[in-house]
Amino acid sequence: MNNAELIEEAQYIIRPQAGPQTQFLSTPVDICVYGGSAGGGKTYGLLLECLRYIDNKDSKVLVFRREAKQVKNPGGLLSVSRQIFPRFGGTFNMQNMAWTFPSGATVTFSHLNTEDTVYSFQGAQVSAILFDELTHFYESQFWYMLSRLRSESGIAGYVRATTNPDSDSWVAKLIDWYIDEDGYPIAERAGKERYFFRRNDQIFFGKNPQELLAKGAESEDVKTFTFIPATIEDNKILLESDPSYMSNLRSLSEIEKQRLLYGNWKVKQTGNIFKLEDFNNYIVAPELTFKAIFVDTASKDGAKNDYSVIHLWGLGEKGIYDIDQMRGKWKYSELKSILNAFLAKHSDINALYIEDKSAGIPLIQEIKATTSYPVKPIPRHTDKYSRAYQCTGYVESGRVFLNPSSRYYTDFVAELSSFSADKKGFNHDDQVDCMMDAIEQMLIKRKPSAANKLDVSSFLTKI
Repeated sequence: MNNAELIEEAQYIIRPQAGPQTQFLSTPVDICVYGGSAGGGKTYGLLLECLRYIDNKDSKVLVFRREAKQVKNPGGLLSVSRQIFPRFGGTFNMQNMAWTFPSGATVTFSHLNTEDTVYSFQGAQVSAILFDELTHFYESQFWYMLSRLRSESGIAGYVRATTNPDSDSWVAKLIDWYIDEDGYPIAERAGKERYFFRRNDQIFFGKNPQELLAKGAESEDVKTFTFIPATIEDNKILLESDPSYMSNLRSLSEIEKQRLLYGNWKVKQTGNIFKLEDFNNYIVAPELTFKAIFVDTASKDGAKNDYSVIHLWGLGEKGIYDIDQMRGKWKYSELKSILNAFLAKHSDINALYIEDKSAGIPLIQEIKATTSYPVKPIPRHTDKYSRAYQCTGYVESGRVFLNPSSRYYTDFVAELSSFSADKKGFNHDDQVDCMMDAIEQMLIKRKPSAANKLDVSSFLTKI
């Protein structure tokens, strides 16, 4: 090397980025699944993991993609490894698809193209197995390959895997404890170590080994597991070097954007009524001629019950606009207090519509008894499917506008995409109910006059 090359080499530092990538490379568990959205630094983190034991002559690492051609994809395992491994003395054999390091340690790229390909590894002994894009593999392949974790290296065999979200995959079930009901990772559970054992194709998790031993596990059966989520926001280097990548993800269809940009593990187009591509988006609302708050109340405030929703919609020249929303599982007293605050925030509304059932009934009665506020009860005389069928034409014609920058947008579109008449594939429909009420009152029925702005001051002081 000449002096310039030596200076360049000295300035080249290989290390994980702070955050999930460092957490992934620091976890001591037997099995770690890492990832979420696209661009989170998963492949780079996986290749850095390959370097952990390169000074051990008996270290043998297997790295899998589902198909052989995926290993050679631009920006994939092979091309990125060429940027890293030679700096540690690695030499590559294209025929064997294997890197060999000065100590004799090896890292081999391979594939499991068919479900039975695993049997070509019978007799293999490796110290670590790494899967890139775990949801692409069969569950049977994953568990079979664990039986190849044995070697004379002194390294306790372990598994690392990267993945993007797939709500229908076996991986989604494996990491379910780490994912909230809205499909997003639970922050405080990220990287938390769990104990498990597997018996007769069933996985049993426990808080500690003793709990699993009591369930019939042998001590050697108990393993540790964790899930570490990551998004493109965690990959500062990519965002600096290629700012357009974020824009590319934003341009995806709504379902794919929720998965690959935001890392949602439960969103999918299971509904048979509303299609997300039919909704329009807006950032700044136009002039609105009518504003109304719609309140959908839950019968109970338990964890498994529906939410109560307070939703503000506005009527413009081109259709109705989603303006603001509050959603929660509240006791009646909390519902009143939150509605009070919401009305104070949006005091220029023209109407307040409240569902005439559940907690809405006493709320309507109390407003009528204590104020002159002209609340409008909304009865429920038709089933959800009939109501939805009446609304679909307005959605399909682009008359309903959503705001993708709102704090509740991801929850809202997830509910819209899964909403179906038979209530299969979705858990809640409270936000959809409010939207349908808005379509019915502001588009289907005759447009009310905007001149009749309401004075909410008496309501705010008395409820």
